[in-house]
Amino acid sequence: MFGLTMTMRIQGPFDALIRELESTPSARRRMQLIHKLALSHMTEMIDRIIPFLGDEPRVRHAAARALVSFGENARQPMLDLLGDMHRGELPPGAVTVLAGIV
Repeated sequence: MFGLTMTMRIQGPFDALIRELESTPSARRRMQLIHKLALSHMTEMIDRIIPFLGDEPRVRHAAARALVSFGENARQPMLDLLGDMHRGELPPGAVTVLAGIV
């Protein structure tokens, strides 16, 4: 009887964390947020963490540790990143992540 369909997307708790991660100027806060995203064990977070492999050293290290915690799920995204011929520079932490997974 009720044919009403709702297409509104309800924001999850990770949406707010991702927005803050992408906008905060604080390296310490980025490190904390990356750690929280890794604790989710949601493989969708891998692509959100990868850009921070090119961040300052403390954040890069946090991103690498977080990605290693995803284990084999992070292997292919790292291989894709390293194999991207159109990329000007490779994030320094990408090789570290692969070494940690292997």
